[in-house]
Amino acid sequence: MQNKNSITLVILLFLSVFTFLSLSLYISGYNSKGYALSSDLKVPVPGEMALDISGNVDKIAGELKKGSSDKMAPFLATFDIYNIMVVTDEQIAQLKEYIMRQNPRIAETTALEEASAFIHYSMKYNVPLDLVVAVANTESHFDPLVKSSHGSAGIMQITWRVHSALLQANGIKSEEELHDPRKGIAAGCLLISRYLKAYGNTQEALGRYYGGSATVYWGRISKNLARLRQFTR
Repeated sequence: MQNKNSITLVILLFLSVFTFLSLSLYISGYNSKGYALSSDLKVPVPGEMALDISGNVDKIAGELKKGSSDKMAPFLATFDIYNIMVVTDEQIAQLKEYIMRQNPRIAETTALEEASAFIHYSMKYNVPLDLVVAVANTESHFDPLVKSSHGSAGIMQITWRVHSALLQANGIKSEEELHDPRKGIAAGCLLISRYLKAYGNTQEALGRYYGGSATVYWGRISKNLARLRQFTR
């Protein structure tokens, strides 16, 4: 009987997680009650259902933990993945809002794409999220279409003629692709990661990224780090 109940709970878990992931796309841009932040109309949206589902999943986890730890371990591991996804979704929504506040000209869809890319590539290349966001704010104010007089392009202001071989080896095939938010952020995270490993010091690594005075550049980055940390408190 206990095994049958466990199987039922596991099935409910996977259905809840699947439904949550499907509906969580609607959460960004809505408040905790599921209402659109940009509208005066208080119309419930699927985001509210997703939040309810997340609470139900926690209840299911509690029931599973009452069973045999050996048998339930693989299923409980699913909750760890689920919790990571929830946190990531919240981070993306918060970072999207920060980007749009820093530069109101950035479209919401672009800000959402950038926020997702910052989180993904900072984890992929093992660089601090706040650092790469501060670099992007300093370099382009989050505008992926920017190109400098020196030839640096995109949100992270990468110079193609200097880094083309490395970028092509990592899937960025042309200078134009640096204007794609995801690829531009991927390129910046890749370079910062390499410089951090090479120099072992954040300020020196950023000086190399900047190609000028490390002290001057660190002063600019520090201001944007402070803005971001103030926003996320």
